[in-house]
Amino acid sequence: MKNLLRFLGLIVLIFICTCAGKKMNLRLNLKQGMIHKYRCTTEQKISQTVQNQKLDMDQIVIMEYTYEVKEVDDAGNAVVEITHDKIGFMQDGPMGKIEYKSWEEQDEKPLITRGFATLIDQNYTIKMTPQGRILEISGTDKIIDDMLKNFDLPADSVMIEQMRENLKNQYGNEAMKEVMEKTFAFYPDKPVGVGNSWSAKFNLTRGFPMTLINAWKLRSIKNGKVHIDLYTKIEPNTKTSLMQIGDMKMSYVLSGEQKGYIIVDTLTGWMIESTTEQSFEGKVNIAGMFGEEQKMEWPISITGTVTIETLGN
Repeated sequence: MKNLLRFLGLIVLIFICTCAGKKMNLRLNLKQGMIHKYRCTTEQKISQTVQNQKLDMDQIVIMEYTYEVKEVDDAGNAVVEITHDKIGFMQDGPMGKIEYKSWEEQDEKPLITRGFATLIDQNYTIKMTPQGRILEISGTDKIIDDMLKNFDLPADSVMIEQMRENLKNQYGNEAMKEVMEKTFAFYPDKPVGVGNSWSAKFNLTRGFPMTLINAWKLRSIKNGKVHIDLYTKIEPNTKTSLMQIGDMKMSYVLSGEQKGYIIVDTLTGWMIESTTEQSFEGKVNIAGMFGEEQKMEWPISITGTVTIETLGN
């Protein structure tokens, strides 16, 4: 009996070592003609205290995209066209309730949502490596021009160029490159197996500027899916350009954390599902609102969840 138990124990040990030793190259393996549809839902609670007045706001942004692989070169670099299919924006705060859903008829679009409305059926193109690095991005200039038309600003308005710069900071080539690189940053630079960890540092310079110190851990590989855990430490990124609206300049100093998971298809390397819980806080800095020398700052805290799900091909 003792010999049998030793034998069974040895078999279990060999099995554990074999499974732990398996490693894979987690890469994008895209083919021309592949189509993937995604929905990204961002839910946030934003709390600010301005001149002793507490301002709370709930916000939900829903975006549905189609990713179509147009071509793939011999090195595996893929040209992918990304089209905005549907957009929803819901906000409840000091300005009251604002709601826009592109899939519903709406007589009057709130001013704050006109930019979103312009995005429907618009597309841009990225070229990415099998490791998820973004080599090129094009097509955002037309989107920005169409957005400006939708705001009905006078042709000689000083606000047009400021608005163009602000839109470039959100939707321009460099801005979208940051978004895409952040989305696909989880691919490791070496083979990994269950229990292995890897990390990368990433600077966001637009939207809410921050430095993301990402750590990923491969939890499991089964049923054709890779399950990856994510933890991110968020630090301030002060080396960014200020957002300007008229004479007013605005910047953020934020820190916090985010955690969640990513599920990837082992065959194609595409993300199937992802959920990230975010929590960060800091200060908003304003200059020029009441004169060149006048400056203000107030605290801000943001909690939220970002969910990405596959809608099918």
